[in-house]
Amino acid sequence: GIKGKKKKTKTPNPKKGLLHFFPKNMSSPSTMSSSSTQQVNPDLQEERAKVTFIPEKMTLALFNNNEKFLAKYRKTQQIHANDEILRNKPEEYAMGRDEAFKCYLEKIQRYYTKYATLEDGQFQDRDMMWYLKDFKRADTPLESGFGMFIPAIEHLAGSSLGFDLWPQIVNFQILGSFAMTELGHGSNVQGLETTATYDKDTEEFIVNSPTQTSYKWWPGDLGKFSTDTALSARLLIDGKDYGIHQFFVPVRDRKTFLSLPGRKCGDIGPKLGFNSRENGFLALDNVRIPRKYMFQRVAKVHADGRYETVSHPKLYYVPMMLIRVGLVRFAYSYLAKSVTIATRYSCVRRQFSNLDDSEDERKVIDYQLQQGKLTRALSTTYCFAFNALFIESFWEDVLKAIKQKDFEPMEEMHVISCGYKGFFTMLAGQYIEECRQACGGHGYLHASGLPSLMTGYVAQMTYEGDNFVLALQVGKHLLKCASHVAKGKEVKGHAAYLNNMPKLLTETASNIDFTNHRDVLHVLEVRAARQTAALAQKVAELRGKGNNMMEITNSIMQSDMIEAARSHIFYLATKVFVDAVEKQAAELQGPLSTMAAMFGLYRLKENLTYLFAGETSYFQAGDVEKVDQALDSLTSELRPNLVGLVDSFSYHDNDLLSALGRFDGNVYETLMDWAKNHNPINQGPLPGFDAHIKPMMGKFRSKM
Repeated sequence: GIKGKKKKTKTPNPKKGLLHFFPKNMSSPSTMSSSSTQQVNPDLQEERAKVTFIPEKMTLALFNNNEKFLAKYRKTQQIHANDEILRNKPEEYAMGRDEAFKCYLEKIQRYYTKYATLEDGQFQDRDMMWYLKDFKRADTPLESGFGMFIPAIEHLAGSSLGFDLWPQIVNFQILGSFAMTELGHGSNVQGLETTATYDKDTEEFIVNSPTQTSYKWWPGDLGKFSTDTALSARLLIDGKDYGIHQFFVPVRDRKTFLSLPGRKCGDIGPKLGFNSRENGFLALDNVRIPRKYMFQRVAKVHADGRYETVSHPKLYYVPMMLIRVGLVRFAYSYLAKSVTIATRYSCVRRQFSNLDDSEDERKVIDYQLQQGKLTRALSTTYCFAFNALFIESFWEDVLKAIKQKDFEPMEEMHVISCGYKGFFTMLAGQYIEECRQACGGHGYLHASGLPSLMTGYVAQMTYEGDNFVLALQVGKHLLKCASHVAKGKEVKGHAAYLNNMPKLLTETASNIDFTNHRDVLHVLEVRAARQTAALAQKVAELRGKGNNMMEITNSIMQSDMIEAARSHIFYLATKVFVDAVEKQAAELQGPLSTMAAMFGLYRLKENLTYLFAGETSYFQAGDVEKVDQALDSLTSELRPNLVGLVDSFSYHDNDLLSALGRFDGNVYETLMDWAKNHNPINQGPLPGFDAHIKPMMGKFRSKM
């Protein structure tokens, strides 16, 4: 994560405005469009003049006030914008899959051979790993290697194997993947069928795919790209099943790149998105690997077949937890790009006459419904931004604890990361699509940048765990916490508010200011506590009738558990947001506190039932109407700052690759330029027309 620094900063000159913050080549790069100029659309200029804070300060807050890292981010951003090969180009939207592969493999070569640096055997830009997506139009090969394979080697392989492999990994002699998911099993990791049987005579593991459903299926980069994989398989010794363990398995010859004997692998086929990278399948037939290729940080097999546990089994989940932590930042970045495009376009797009009988049509952003769409997405984006900083910092603490052999924080991280992955990705996907719809017909064009953001993002709603299965993990944790409270035991960590459950179940709302972020947070706290209490009571009643917990959690109470988890996670997310807001500079707290209250209110409206339920109703008649009134008030309050808030995300035009989301607002000029000059289908005759349509023209005669 980004570690913040309390450092005295030089205040920018407000008179220089936003163009001081965005260099000239950042606002409208000439390489983006042959017709582009430095002239900013007057409607966008007008909006930027209304902003009540300095966007540069807000940008710094989004980067945890870490000036050094922000400078590094911008340097990498400029590299991608200015390099002829790395720069995103509108022609990429029209590329077929084969062409896209060639394009992005060239970009990989360019970046890592010209710009990436090695020092002490480490890539010095590894702290940029979660941010490199910001500068690319699409996902590229190698991301699975950096995202999952390398963490698996670091945290699970053990010192001996890791030491042997590391020089080859950083020198790109090993291109790795992470092979867990199978054709027949995804979320149920314990049901994986791939086997690794130990042969004492040769001190080798024999790895097999015993059934068709045991084929590895979906791992990124596995089918055509990776030379080796971190593979999950059932460990079998003398007929005994020791459960799922991980192994280093070579897949291809590193010189010829042909599959090694006993391996059948390939790409699984085109997908809804992610088609500039491949997802693979792998079948293994009596593949022998040496004993040392078992990852031995958690357990090891001795030469004589003796099994030994050497550390906590929870370590196996480190790579998956890491990805779930990263998914919080991706939820932020994908949604930030989407709402930036939709907001800027809403300022430039005009439809229908103004109410004052002016000849000018009205800006779309001035319509109440459009403001609602934008502020829902914008407040959520800022919430995700500060929650990303929170969970990244927590992750660093977890890794430090692991080094000290303290595995207790992993349970807390497991619950939070499950909840964040589940509910953040669903919300981000919903609002990305809402941003696309907010741009009308033009939002359907790839030139808007929004279709690729949508199709690229929805995969994250699925991989690394089914969202509802993950939510059930949170629900089970809440039941455990409720049990502790009932027994007088203290609940610690993110659910500590449940210690106040007796009070939260009986109090009633009094003088709530629904425009105040702290008041809204407390209402969310009350709702979460009441839902957890109601869930625990229902489960206790079912247990009293003879139902077992497996039946209750899997068949009877799943919906209740998921909804309790939702309320808990959104209370936590709002609390993180509110706490972060109150640490920012005074001039930023106005728009930030407005968005914190808005985010909380939108989440509150999703389920108000439990605020009226129970022995004591928390809400009274008229409180629901006050929620809607507060949202209207907060929307009006935020209206002057909408463009400043999206500008603060600091995205270069190259990052967005959007005709609608340009910093200069020259939307229509760019749409026409890209259609005429950057659309391959307009550079010559329509393919196939002469061969198939011309010959049939005039050949048919009416029988009448």
